[in-house]
Amino acid sequence: MKIKILYLSIFIAISLLVSSCNKEEVVPAPVIKVFANDAEQLSDTLKITRSTTVSYRFEVNASTTITSLRSVNYDISVPGKKTGNEIQVGGLSNSTTENVKGIIKPTVNTELMLIVNDLAGNETAKSLVLILQ
Repeated sequence: MKIKILYLSIFIAISLLVSSCNKEEVVPAPVIKVFANDAEQLSDTLKITRSTTVSYRFEVNASTTITSLRSVNYDISVPGKKTGNEIQVGGLSNSTTENVKGIIKPTVNTELMLIVNDLAGNETAKSLVLILQ
């Protein structure tokens, strides 16, 4: 009887150990903060005058290595039609934090977007829309 209980206890312990090892760890997606003219943007829209120069910064914090950073600037002056260009601006540097910054003097309504991928397969995007008044 004691041997059966011992075998049962060993079987349960091994089962628990195996089941806990098979669980995939969920890694949270990277967090992106947007700054314009040195102020954190809590809204995704910034209204500016035509002659305004905007300095912007995307601050990225990830739980695992950032594998790619892509910057996309869209011309959104025509409703329903986005035209833009995408540029690889970073990644694969064994870093979990990155800053992407630039200066722009938009002549049309513009959307600035950063797309971040990490080693865990997460993809996150954040944008700032500059609306000319």
